[in-house]
Amino acid sequence: MVISIQNVHKQYVSGDIKTTALKDVNLEVKKGEFVVVLGPSGSGKSTLLHVSGGLDEVNDGTILVSGQEITKMRSSQLTDFRRKELGFIFQQYNLMPNMTVFENVEVGARLSDRPLDVTNVLKEVMLENLFNQFPYQLSGGQQQRVAIARAIVKNPSILFCDEPTGALDEDTGKTVLDILQRINEEFQTTIFLITHNLGIAEMADKVVRMKSGEIIEVKQNLYKKRAHEVSWT
Repeated sequence: MVISIQNVHKQYVSGDIKTTALKDVNLEVKKGEFVVVLGPSGSGKSTLLHVSGGLDEVNDGTILVSGQEITKMRSSQLTDFRRKELGFIFQQYNLMPNMTVFENVEVGARLSDRPLDVTNVLKEVMLENLFNQFPYQLSGGQQQRVAIARAIVKNPSILFCDEPTGALDEDTGKTVLDILQRINEEFQTTIFLITHNLGIAEMADKVVRMKSGEIIEVKQNLYKKRAHEVSWT
């Protein structure tokens, strides 16, 4: 398993108020799987992504990622592990405004010991004609594709995607999903994607449903749709 989550609990404390974000969560993700986590706001899906990617700590339980027990790592070890092994795509693009498309992606390549070729990756996300453009000159969909390129140029074993189509219209969103689907298939990159969009689950290998901090269902799709075929909700 590339991700193994075992009996994980997570609470947030604000003054005297304790909020349970994850309650006895267990999940296994195989190498190369496309996993979609569904749930309403407050269901715990973002917290699950954050603890699985080493962006947040758990209160109890064990998480292994690529064979490494990240729940035992110190902060500096986690930072190094994320840099070398993991890629992240968020709803906010977080691009460097004073850098070109090529330079933004090159930043990602410099973080890795085994980067992919920047030019080839930009071609993969259909940005080969925009190398010298700056973020303010791009549409939202183009900026998201730059963010994807920056994440995958590191050649990560796992790509964590936090609502990557949340700010996009249907056509642009499906273009982004098509890119993620091709990355998953061509590079065997494990995709761990959270969303409230039920239609995106139609293209997953594994669908995880969450409610109130718990996983209430895990199912395998017998038939996976292509990105352009999914319902848009």
